[in-house]
Amino acid sequence: MELNAVIVTLSTKNESFHNRNGEKNMAHRITDTCTYCGACEPECPVSAISAGDDIYVIDENVCTDCVGFHDHAACVEVCPVDCIIKV
Repeated sequence: MELNAVIVTLSTKNESFHNRNGEKNMAHRITDTCTYCGACEPECPVSAISAGDDIYVIDENVCTDCVGFHDHAACVEVCPVDCIIKV
């Protein structure tokens, strides 16, 4: 039986997530329209979101686009001002 699953490859320091074709998953970025509400941070399954000086920040080397965790990017779903974009 052949399984069609997403393969997640991890390194210990800078986590890097790839799909089954070996391509890096798309990351997200929080724009400067962030209101610093903090709704996004607890939703991230890989802890890629942290509080910056004025806005929350997504570590694009860690962000997995929620692949393997959710059907859609969890941070985008909860953002009340739609300030999270795919890069």
